[in-house]
Amino acid sequence: MPTTIRGRSIKTTVSLPVQVGTPDVELFDLGKTVDRTALEKGAHRLIVGRLKASCCATLLRARITDGHVVGIEVERCKKAVPVDKHLGRTLQQAIRKLRGRKHRKFEAIPIGQFLKPAELRRTVTTQVEEACSIVCIPTIDLHHQQCFLCCIGRDPVARGLKSEITWCLAFPGPTPWPSAFS
Repeated sequence: MPTTIRGRSIKTTVSLPVQVGTPDVELFDLGKTVDRTALEKGAHRLIVGRLKASCCATLLRARITDGHVVGIEVERCKKAVPVDKHLGRTLQQAIRKLRGRKHRKFEAIPIGQFLKPAELRRTVTTQVEEACSIVCIPTIDLHHQQCFLCCIGRDPVARGLKSEITWCLAFPGPTPWPSAFS
């Protein structure tokens, strides 16, 4: 019968330079393609853009209820993995430190005002900056880094107030240090 010998381990803290930044947002030209009168009644989700930071199509959707935009959702990729609550808190603290302020409650915007290019850009980028970050940590050789797109989003299954989840998506392969933000 084989014998298993347990390995030993220690717990230590290492200080590493971690870069935290915001992802690039690509907004779609909604101009004349959106039927504004159809959005005046009922609940809808309208694709308004995508994040350019990830390798999969991370779409941005506006949640619309009775003619008002009530939130922006960041679609979670199938390759994304959920983050445990301790790492999630650390990421939220890093995001708050980067932003310099606490998360603000989203105020409903009439659909006619939201579809104006300047308002669309301001609203979507503000919401993405509050919800998503690119986190880069150095690899062992200290000449490269591994980057992750991490977002705090709503869980579409659990509809309660505490339905926020944190997920991360690794960028494919290490990138040269520190060019991920340039």
